[in-house]
Amino acid sequence: MASEDMYGLHEIVWTLNVSHPNVAKEDKVAAAQSAVRSLLSRKYIVLHRLQWHPTLDLGAIPPDQADAVITDPASWEASQEYIGFVATAAGRREYQEGKFFDRGLTDG
Repeated sequence: MASEDMYGLHEIVWTLNVSHPNVAKEDKVAAAQSAVRSLLSRKYIVLHRLQWHPTLDLGAIPPDQADAVITDPASWEASQEYIGFVATAAGRREYQEGKFFDRGLTDG
């Protein structure tokens, strides 16, 4: 996702809604939080504050604020202003070299 464009954290949950419709939303958010933390710790993605219409990047979220943002339930909802993520140069390189693998959620 993030290697091509900037996406909202809520879009991770939307994707999991399609691929894992029987998993509770809380479990989807928890899995997404874990994945986002992992990618942030490896410096593969950066979080940004975004605005929907007009489309506007309000700036990168400092790394020392990332955990508070990830734990905020509002960060996982679609709204006029939302939290997005984008791949760093290191993240794009890892993705393009095929070093990512999909462990995914399980439905039970």
